[in-house]
Amino acid sequence: MDAKKEFADGKFKTECCRMVLTNVGNPQFIIAGPGEIWQDEEGVLQYKIFVNRDAYRALHDYMGRPSVIGQVIPDGDFFNLHSEGHDSNIWNAVRILPSQRGGLFEGLAYGYINELTQTRDSPANAQIAYVEVRFRGKLDFPCNHGTQTILRVGGRDRQSSSSLNVAFAEDGSYRFETRHESNHTVVSLQLPAGEFTAATASRIREALQFILGKQLAVMVIESSSGGQQVTRFTAPSADRGHGDMSPPLQFHVIDEGGHVWRMFCNYFRRVHSDATPGWHPISCHIGRAIESTAASLDTEILALGVAVEGLVGECFPNLAPVSPAFLLELDAVQAVLHGVALTEQSRGRIAGSINAMRSPRNSDVLRAFLVATRLPNELFESWRRLRNASAHGGGAGGRDIETILRLRSEVLSLLYSISLAAINYTGPRTDYSVHGWPTRAWPIPLPHAAAPAPGPAPAPVAVTPQVPPPAVAPPVPNPPAPAATQAPANPAPPSTA
Repeated sequence: MDAKKEFADGKFKTECCRMVLTNVGNPQFIIAGPGEIWQDEEGVLQYKIFVNRDAYRALHDYMGRPSVIGQVIPDGDFFNLHSEGHDSNIWNAVRILPSQRGGLFEGLAYGYINELTQTRDSPANAQIAYVEVRFRGKLDFPCNHGTQTILRVGGRDRQSSSSLNVAFAEDGSYRFETRHESNHTVVSLQLPAGEFTAATASRIREALQFILGKQLAVMVIESSSGGQQVTRFTAPSADRGHGDMSPPLQFHVIDEGGHVWRMFCNYFRRVHSDATPGWHPISCHIGRAIESTAASLDTEILALGVAVEGLVGECFPNLAPVSPAFLLELDAVQAVLHGVALTEQSRGRIAGSINAMRSPRNSDVLRAFLVATRLPNELFESWRRLRNASAHGGGAGGRDIETILRLRSEVLSLLYSISLAAINYTGPRTDYSVHGWPTRAWPIPLPHAAAPAPGPAPAPVAVTPQVPPPAVAPPVPNPPAPAATQAPANPAPPSTA
């Protein structure tokens, strides 16, 4: 079994002939010796180093130095770990805080590792890069291919079994494969080498989290590009992977029409265009809404309302520009303020309020979005009722729970409408704003009465994401209305009694 499968199964262990801890703030301060890296029963990575007396005493003095309680640990206080295994594998880790265990004069250094990294040379391919992300648990996803297992005894096939557990998706030069492996889910991507970035693995996670509506826990990331193969092990955490809300399109085991994976590809392309490390801003808003479902209902409805206004302001800031006449009036007000005797505090607060009015309010952008996409204006009122009561301390307490759950579903539908418009998706989606959660076409087609006669109905209004540099998407023809589907296989979020 290779190291990444051992780690995913919680069985990783490597004995090291030499392990070196180097202090970031003082590179001359080094703790070294033979040791071991392993996973405990919870899958958390730990290490221990057998050190000599001098190193043990130096570590003891370092840990006993005065520190400020409540202060964030400075970067210079952390250590970097470099380890060489007896199997010739080299592993590295950063941001290590060592502890000591033993007597007064002898003992060992030990601690925990958040992420363990290995870098090796690999055959260079100037054209292709490869990324594989392994997630904790067997996730439910729509499949379009199966796996056949054959049991062969004495050269003869004795037993065979088939299971539907693989999905392939292609989008131009991107080739995705999603499969179950052991008790985990693996997503791999082959893409042009020039388009691979340090954020590619994160963007895969973000896109999969979006179409599934689930908070995901990454365990192993393996990438190959430019003659280097990098493997990263991420220690699991008990507070990851529990958020769960209804997905943008309810799906069955079989990927009917390929719409879910087309939505995945659209989302990936949208967020992968930004190579900035860390989560994409769109994914931050959606991810917080998903994560909040693992907490209380009060937390969930507040996070959902904030995510809607944050997402629409992030994706469509130019949809509701402030009028030039209003900006001139603000200039006039500021000019008058210069002749008014005010304290510095009052002048600063008034100036801050005026400057804030020069930018469109997210609520104004949301109203304009509803008009542009032909969504009912009642969704704005649903968002306002849910968001304002939660943000100002009202929460769900004392309110009709049936009304709260209805508003939550309507605002969830609004969140997904903004997301689908931002990624330029066209096709079926689940409409949570309507009783029964039907599958409907997105974008919303023009009503037949609005179509000029003779001639076909015009294409729906395309809302282009407002991100630098601006890119105007061509109008997309109205998608055909999807056929009626069976009841969704994946369950809706549990109701709160």
